[in-house]
Amino acid sequence: MTELRKTVGKKHLLAECLEGAAGTGLPAGLAFEAGRDGTWDPGRDTGRDGLGVVRPAGPAGQADVERHARADAEQLILVDDADHEIGHLSKADCHVGGGVLHRAFSLFIFNARDELLIQQRSAGKSLWPNYWSNSCCSHPRRGESMTAAIHRRLMEELGLRCALKFLFKFKYQAQYNATGAEHELCSVFYGRSSTPVHANREEITDWRWVPLQELQAQLADPAQPYTPWFKLEWEQIRRDHLDDILTPGGARAWVFR
Repeated sequence: MTELRKTVGKKHLLAECLEGAAGTGLPAGLAFEAGRDGTWDPGRDTGRDGLGVVRPAGPAGQADVERHARADAEQLILVDDADHEIGHLSKADCHVGGGVLHRAFSLFIFNARDELLIQQRSAGKSLWPNYWSNSCCSHPRRGESMTAAIHRRLMEELGLRCALKFLFKFKYQAQYNATGAEHELCSVFYGRSSTPVHANREEITDWRWVPLQELQAQLADPAQPYTPWFKLEWEQIRRDHLDDILTPGGARAWVFR
């Protein structure tokens, strides 16, 4: 398999081709397994958590501590390179060290003006805190279908409901620091919504609708704090899928080349 090592700021990112992705017209050295039929198969206590996040002391934060503990204990789905389920592991353990390959998803939500909804990750996140990222990203839980998971998380994080269409699937590994990383087989979906956003402030520090031309300029600037998976996913979307997503006469009037 082809490997591409990139540097994102001071973070190293390893993106690997999936088997059977040859001939998709992707950038040299980077390939994805694409699906184009739009369907899916298949009180705070003083100290540090397992990935090194400092949590301030105080009884008022007890509910937050318990919430983080429950989230870290969630059982995620371990997979092989072909996305076959091979086991389960806690969310915390999936992200320790170099990470253990697990099933994940990323959502891209556009509005009627062809702007993309992006979010700034909470300062309490163990990995890439305060970085800007795509509309929503998470994992299906043990025993949960991908369809159920993407709609559940879209509502939990953003208070949105909309149809979601599958775009492609890819595998990547991104190291945040010595204690934690993302290592995911990630399915990417898009949807459209113009209803009000109700962001979960426990998960999201800020959010905004961004014009695509502005987004492209920001993603091209290595000094801008964007998550590495968002950069990889957007590169593939803009090259192979954007014309199908954008509405005639909107942002399609200008072209990424």
